Amino acid sequence: MSARKKTTYVATAPDGTEHTRTSHRAYTHAVLVYGPSWRNPEPHWGCVSFNGREELARKEARRWEGRFEKVIVVPVSPR
Repeated sequence: MSARKKTTYVATAPDGTEHTRTSHRAYTHAVLVYGPSWRNPEPHWGCVSFNGREELARKEARRWEGRFEKVIVVPVSPR
């Protein structure tokens, strides 16, 4: 049994902010949301999930629609 190396994945928002996750799992897409949060009343981009398949990311994105001003699915890149 071989141990899989941890990889850091980066999802980039439209304003250039980067959201990262380090994991043994492989990710292809992330769900980003734009709007205020309970921590910060100023609208900003946040990441609600990293997903291993695009269709799973799109399904997750539908759960967040209506809660934020914008909900998008973006590809992630390994760093």
